Amino acid sequence: MKMNRWKKIVALALVTGAVFTGITAPLSAKAATRTTVLNGVFKDSKTNQWHLYVNGKIDRTANTISKSENGWWKITNGDVDFDYTGVAKNENGWWLVRDGKVDFTANTIAKNENGWWLIRDGKVDFTANTVAENENGWWLIRDGKVDFTANTVAKNENGWWLIRDGKVDFTANTVAKNENGWWLILDGKVDFTANTVAKNENGWWLISDGKVDFTANTVAKNENGWWRIEDGKVNFNFNGTAENENGIWYLVDGKVDFYYNGTANWNGTECQVINGKVQYVDTGKDENKTDYLWPLTGYKTISSSFGSRICPYHGQEFHNGIDIPAPSGTSIQACAAGTVIKAEFSNSFGNNIEINHGNGVHTMYLHCSSLNVKVGQAVAQGDVIGYVGKTGDATGNHLDLRFKVSGTYVDPLTMVTPK
Repeated sequence: MKMNRWKKIVALALVTGAVFTGITAPLSAKAATRTTVLNGVFKDSKTNQWHLYVNGKIDRTANTISKSENGWWKITNGDVDFDYTGVAKNENGWWLVRDGKVDFTANTIAKNENGWWLIRDGKVDFTANTVAENENGWWLIRDGKVDFTANTVAKNENGWWLIRDGKVDFTANTVAKNENGWWLILDGKVDFTANTVAKNENGWWLISDGKVDFTANTVAKNENGWWRIEDGKVNFNFNGTAENENGIWYLVDGKVDFYYNGTANWNGTECQVINGKVQYVDTGKDENKTDYLWPLTGYKTISSSFGSRICPYHGQEFHNGIDIPAPSGTSIQACAAGTVIKAEFSNSFGNNIEINHGNGVHTMYLHCSSLNVKVGQAVAQGDVIGYVGKTGDATGNHLDLRFKVSGTYVDPLTMVTPK
């Protein structure tokens, strides 16, 4: 009689799905206890609820991740929590759960009450130190967790990135640092191709291959000009001459003054400066170079200097020479030996002469009353080449003396001394 009764119970269990295999209808309480001991995640057919069973009973103390053949599930107080989306843990690690189930396809950054975490194949990667992304941005990961305190430069497989409060700042164009140096950031990313001068809140810096070169002492350029670099930083207080691979330069307030034409000191020697660049040109003080002769003996007064002036004929202008008053007919002497390349009249210059002295140096003598040379003639220093007058645009008898070096006008007083 008892044997027949057990056969009926077993038959009933098979019909009603009492042997649980994942998604199955549960046994009635009596049948379940008599046919199998449940361990795992199963569905109660009466309530349609999924539970974690331990030794045949729902474990109401369970708050974990548990698995069945249909997946891994978030358990809250013994129940599968289909409302849960976040990061939860079990004895095997921390997992990204979406709608109650571990998403093993996920590669993202997800959060829980303890922070934001890097997910790889559904699991928090506590070994990760990188920059990773989710739908909210790109984040600095340290030991698997977003470091919201980080303000640095960090890298991933795509490059090096500026991190502000843990997040890549794609709007940043600046110079920023990490433990490896200071870096030029363009649109949030280190530009390793950059060779320029760039700024941040601490100053302007020389960038070489994307990195500040703190060893540099030179002159370097960017789109705003050429700058004096000292220990990698622009020195805006620098006034004087400095060199780079392109030459020696005249700087004012840390910047090359390309409009300056005059003299400057370089290593104790007074040198000619043309358009901001120091020239190795005679200033009359180097015994190894030509000593230029003052062209009007006994007449040393300068009535109009080199530079900006108001001209009675042309108004505001830049005067490219110096005016030396002298009586009409006073002899004009060649400042140095050379070849006459001009001896002519023009409406503005009147009777004028130009002599090529070699080495890129030319002299010009304007407003002469008459000329004593012709084109192609070789002259010696001190030869009389013409006579003072007021031809052309002139208000009185004088010599307009001009010097050109490599095609650029320079102040004659930097080349010759009145005697």
